[in-house]
Amino acid sequence: MPKIVDKAAQRQNIALAACRAVAHNGIDATTMVDIAREAGVTTGMITHYFGSKNDIIHAALRLVLERMEARIQARIGGQSETLYSILKEMLEDKGGWNGNIERVEERIDEALKE
Repeated sequence: MPKIVDKAAQRQNIALAACRAVAHNGIDATTMVDIAREAGVTTGMITHYFGSKNDIIHAALRLVLERMEARIQARIGGQSETLYSILKEMLEDKGGWNGNIERVEERIDEALKE
């Protein structure tokens, strides 16, 4: 009987491992081998789930944002604007924040006051 694999859980495991590897080595120095070693899988398995290191890093960042959002939502309750939507808006609006992290912080503060 074939082994049943939870693909979403495996992708999450790899993304979490990428977070740990990047925290330890830095984003530029982290290799697929580092991520595989941290996840306890082969590099072949990683490439089965992700096309590139950038794809893994994007998944890891998405996971971090989702966890941050969950923590904030647990603390502030049912606010109408979530951290994820604020960050998404800021990233999609190329001219609206121009890489200014203070503007992002202002938007988050505004949302928390609502």
